[in-house]
Amino acid sequence: MKVANGAVKHLQFPDASHVLMGFGEAPIRIVGHGSTMELGGSENGTRSARDSAWSAVLSFLAEV
Repeated sequence: MKVANGAVKHLQFPDASHVLMGFGEAPIRIVGHGSTMELGGSENGTRSARDSAWSAVLSFLAEV
């Protein structure tokens, strides 16, 4: 994420799944058609990361 002063801020969420867009709960696995897709992370880690990332996005947008 690039902040207003031109610096780049890297957001890292080690316990999050690959579903980071939005806020609140998100799946960490998708089951269907005889297979399971693991998206990584934990439910709590993903929820926390999504909420934190969404706040960061809103703060960034408020600056531009």
